Amino acid sequence: MDGERAFSNRMEQAVRDALDEALAYHPDACRCERCRRDITALALRSLPARYAGSSAGTVIVDVELQRLQSRLEIFKALHRAILEVKSRPHHARPD
Repeated sequence: MDGERAFSNRMEQAVRDALDEALAYHPDACRCERCRRDITALALRSLPARYAGSSAGTVIVDVELQRLQSRLEIFKALHRAILEVKSRPHHARPD
């Protein structure tokens, strides 16, 4: 991997970090691994990707994602995704 940079979507980690907090507002939502993945994927589809390719870039993006407006957007996306997965869960379907 000489010369190649590893990129990471920091928005994905921010959504994963906020998932349990968002689920706390929906006590009737399923918390199985399949539903958690579906919620995460749906939320990420409605949010802009935030890629970082260096440790300095990661810090900058992570700080931006901690701002109130970013956190509100993440929670809104998670709330919509939780409602959608609750209305049509796929945990009984095969992968």
